[in-house]
Amino acid sequence: MYETEQVVISPGETTDLFSSSFPFGSESEEGMGCSPDGNSGQFTVTVRTQVGGDQVSESFDVQYSGSTEMSDCEVSITEA
Repeated sequence: MYETEQVVISPGETTDLFSSSFPFGSESEEGMGCSPDGNSGQFTVTVRTQVGGDQVSESFDVQYSGSTEMSDCEVSITEA
C-alpha cells in the first residue's frame, strides 16, 4: 500500500502497515527521525471505525539510533 490515507480491515482480520515517512524516516524539520546524534520523540496513532464512528488513539514513544541513513538506523517503539 503506497500513499494510502485509509485502509479497510474487516472484523477478525489483521494487517501490517508500514511507513517510509514520519515517524520512520530521516530527520525532519520537526526534529523527528534518524540523526547522527540519535533522536527521540512521540507520535499518536488514531484508528477510526466506520461502524458507530468510534475512534481509538494510542501514543507511542520512539527512539532512533545515531545514523543519517534509515538502513543503519534502529527505530525502537514503545507504548507511552
